[in-house]
Amino acid sequence: MNDFFHNLFLLKVSFPLKHYITIKNTQAEIGPHAFAIYGTGTRTIILNCKIISKGGDTVSLWNYKNGMYYHAGCTFEGSVDFVCPRGWCFIKKSKFFEEKTATASIWHAGGYNINQKFVLKNCSFDGVKNFELGRHHYEAQFYLINCRFSKNLDDKPIYRVVYKDSTQNRPFNWGERDYFYNCIKEGGGFDWFNNNLNSAAGSPKPEDITPLWTFDGIWNPESITSPAIKKFKIHKNYVLFFFDEPITVIGNPVLKSNSGKIYLYRSGAGSDTIKLDCSSSFSEKDLKGLRIIEDGKMIGTKASINERKVNFKLTETEK
Repeated sequence: MNDFFHNLFLLKVSFPLKHYITIKNTQAEIGPHAFAIYGTGTRTIILNCKIISKGGDTVSLWNYKNGMYYHAGCTFEGSVDFVCPRGWCFIKKSKFFEEKTATASIWHAGGYNINQKFVLKNCSFDGVKNFELGRHHYEAQFYLINCRFSKNLDDKPIYRVVYKDSTQNRPFNWGERDYFYNCIKEGGGFDWFNNNLNSAAGSPKPEDITPLWTFDGIWNPESITSPAIKKFKIHKNYVLFFFDEPITVIGNPVLKSNSGKIYLYRSGAGSDTIKLDCSSSFSEKDLKGLRIIEDGKMIGTKASINERKVNFKLTETEK
């Protein structure tokens, strides 16, 4: 698998939610493992999808070292641990439905890095009577902000799975880390999800809990920032632009500057260096106002819910 597709797995219809792609594992038995989505990519985005299984591990994104996952406007259905990320995960404005009684809906593995976390914001949970909220076998860290639970939620906090044979138990050095803010249950709440967000590391406030915060400043899947030009080099009939991230090129873009010079995309797709050819010699002033006029586009490759088009605006520091 090439670097581009390893870095970005994007299932998208529209945002905010208007339509669904439905992904369903059609095996009929409740309980056993029955993946609908499995992956080990570094950055995975799923938007406005309905992901269904009667079994466990419906959504299994398992890059435990550096996996980062962003989901919004989705419906998840399954039984045991049916949304079970390893690494970092941020989910917002999504619905969860548990098919099996007395078992957990969400699961997390965050033992590779103490900052790995599973954040759920403005989500709702429902299921069969006495469904459980969450559990973990490895080190884990859960944040639930402004979430809603149906009356069928069991009075059982998120818990660590412990085996009688202690050699089967995973390391557990960081303690139980389950944080809640403004979570409400139909018919009355339980003490274990009372507000305790201020007890988390750094005492974050609800407004601090964003995707960028979740992913420790490494990735902002909601970014609208265009790829930035770090520098450029002019040769006789071509120019090289060096960007701060790899660039995806669609089609064969034709560009024009304010001076009327025409440039043709020549090479560099998938890298941070783009080469443009010109039919005659040119100078720096002939690059001002550079814009695509036909036959394609150039966008940032780093995974995002927004199409971040390249902006060829030049500054003095880019020479």
